[in-house]
Amino acid sequence: MGNQNFCYRDSGDITDQIIVTNLNQSQTPTNNYHQDISTGCEPIHPSFERSVQDSYYKKQQIGPYLKVEVSNSLVTKQCIWKEVLSKKNIQQWKDIEKSLPSDSSDSIQYESKLDSILRQIQLEDKLFFKELIQQGPPNNRLRWSSWKLFLMNEYYIKLYSICDQYEDEAVMKDVKRTLTNIKYFNSMIEGISEGQQKLQNVLLAINFVLPDLGYCQGMNFIAGFLLLISGGKEDQTFACFQKLMLDQNFLLYFMFHQDLELYQLLEYIFNQELEDSFPHLSEHLKLVQIENSFWVTKCFLTLFLYSFKLESCLRIWDYIVTQGVFYSISIILSFIQYYQTELLNLCSIDQFIFWFEQFQTIALPSQIYSDSYKFSILTKDIKEYAKIFYQNKKSSQFLRAMKKYPILDDFIMEHVKIRIV
Repeated sequence: MGNQNFCYRDSGDITDQIIVTNLNQSQTPTNNYHQDISTGCEPIHPSFERSVQDSYYKKQQIGPYLKVEVSNSLVTKQCIWKEVLSKKNIQQWKDIEKSLPSDSSDSIQYESKLDSILRQIQLEDKLFFKELIQQGPPNNRLRWSSWKLFLMNEYYIKLYSICDQYEDEAVMKDVKRTLTNIKYFNSMIEGISEGQQKLQNVLLAINFVLPDLGYCQGMNFIAGFLLLISGGKEDQTFACFQKLMLDQNFLLYFMFHQDLELYQLLEYIFNQELEDSFPHLSEHLKLVQIENSFWVTKCFLTLFLYSFKLESCLRIWDYIVTQGVFYSISIILSFIQYYQTELLNLCSIDQFIFWFEQFQTIALPSQIYSDSYKFSILTKDIKEYAKIFYQNKKSSQFLRAMKKYPILDDFIMEHVKIRIV
């Protein structure tokens, strides 16, 4: 989805507890980000008529109208989803657009009948619901409603409504070079598109709420992607991003923090699994001097959004959202299995670059996703890998805490500073 080079900013030391600090009054705030600067209008709100929202989505080509190529397996998946939804008395796709009553206790987080129905399905059988998403939702309205059940947190929605934004040069610079091949981010109005403005708002809010970390390059891809799928909903994008950063299933805060400790652990586990599963290929890549870090770095740090086509990223995220960040290793190993013969025929780094760049324009075969379960890494193995890796990184509090994975909530609360007004 992107092709710019990027680097990462080091942040200060993490604190020993969550610290709620007041706004530094010496800073100069920019315009209130709850108003769309490019149009002078308030952003689309869930209470608007559905037809108005659909017109907005269609014009911007985002949310349910995001333009993606349809795969041959879509019809089968649509039938599976229709069968499941029909059991909840949803017989036609248009039925899923009906809003919940305004007095519903779930109206803020689950703003449509579809959201409520999917929540029921998840509560009835969590494993089945995960498997249903992994088969691939047949449209992005279903996808976003499903993802929200794993990523949405009402506390972060409320936090977004009260946090302030302050100019940050790195954010301003990266916003204008993020997802520029997507209409929503390149339709310029007075120097900045609506998508760019919303992305800037979200990134500046993240920069404010996480002062020890701040904004780091790579976050722009993830936030921009979430904006696309959500239909430009800033508050939901922010809430889902915060969940990805601070939830023990994703831990992206530690992907960007200081020495990129989560990334280093992911790369270490990947290298070990590659040698175990594909020893001949692993040796070949070393022989022709194709370093794994050369290409997996961007896969991990942007959750594949830098290196792969939008359609592929949607499917990959169906697994990451439901399985957690360590499943990204399983996806890459399945990718390698599928293309092993082609990889063995590459004889130089230049050949690899030319070959790998094609995946920014062609979608991955569905077999890669369906076969990825073969490379699932058990929790006990992740903990063991972290224990071994920790022997060389004994100053790392994160790696030391990984011995309790996936029970890391206490560690996160103890070591992440969150700032609110």
